[in-house]
Amino acid sequence: MTTPIKLMGLLTLEETDKSTFEVGEKYTIVKSGYRMAPMGVPMELADVNFKYIGKAKIIKIVATVESSEITFEMLKIFSPEESLVYTNNFI
Repeated sequence: MTTPIKLMGLLTLEETDKSTFEVGEKYTIVKSGYRMAPMGVPMELADVNFKYIGKAKIIKIVATVESSEITFEMLKIFSPEESLVYTNNFI
């Protein structure tokens, strides 16, 4: 029996993860399934509709077969103009 692994290249939030983010703060979200992602590397953060929010780096992943708890640090919050550029060009 195998365990399906989801490789993440973009950190996306679920509808219930809406929050006000602050640069330098750490946040934890839970995603379904066993997930892997680059750690300590800046990556984009987007909402459930793929509207880009900013840059974050994952600092911890606790993965089980059922779910993965992902802790990330917010590195940059995009201005509305930056968000629009990312959203329009990277989907």
